[in-house]
Amino acid sequence: DMNLRTLRLGLAIPAAIVTGALLTACGSDSSSSGTTAPTPNLTGTAATGAPVVGASVSAKCQNSTTVTGTTQTGGIFSLTVPSADFPCALQISGGNLPAGTPALYSFATGSGNFNVTPLSDLALAMQVNTLAGLTLSQWFASPSNMSGIASALATASDTLRTALATAGYTIPATWGAGSTAPFTTTFTANPASDPFDQLLEALADAIAGSGTLADYAALRDALVAGG
Repeated sequence: DMNLRTLRLGLAIPAAIVTGALLTACGSDSSSSGTTAPTPNLTGTAATGAPVVGASVSAKCQNSTTVTGTTQTGGIFSLTVPSADFPCALQISGGNLPAGTPALYSFATGSGNFNVTPLSDLALAMQVNTLAGLTLSQWFASPSNMSGIASALATASDTLRTALATAGYTIPATWGAGSTAPFTTTFTANPASDPFDQLLEALADAIAGSGTLADYAALRDALVAGG
């Protein structure tokens, strides 16, 4: 069985430095002449190491509200969600996502910063499998048990953190036990300076050099299956 330890490779940090400019993504709102657009209250960064740009962002929320947008320079996105509609399941698709990664998922318990990366995706994949027996794509088609997902988000983060630490990956100092850091910590898709992005780059390098995993989706499937 493939496990995370056998995937670990030395991290080769690329030299490119990516900077992000915050741009407002689209949301729907009835308006009339002179009406001020609502302020986005759900923001985050989408990245696989490199920022994910031009991807569609969808937030499916507990009151059947769906809000959409697009990731901008630096992988940054921003949405406006009615406060009563949280929590929300998040998905990004398209844009410059790598081949073999049709979509990535995350979860927002309320307004604030919530990222969409392989870290949020892997943690959520294991949690959804445990709580609902579904893959992420199956679950996102009609998100269920939203309150259970929200209350166990820290547990999901701890499960992934333990697996990565056991495999020898360097865990960012701000990702402590009991935290939801991979979901909520603001970071920059810049491996030259950001420890979360360095971890994302290490995972990407490990998959590319494994010789046995076809792509990221294969890693996710193996991890959810206990590998």
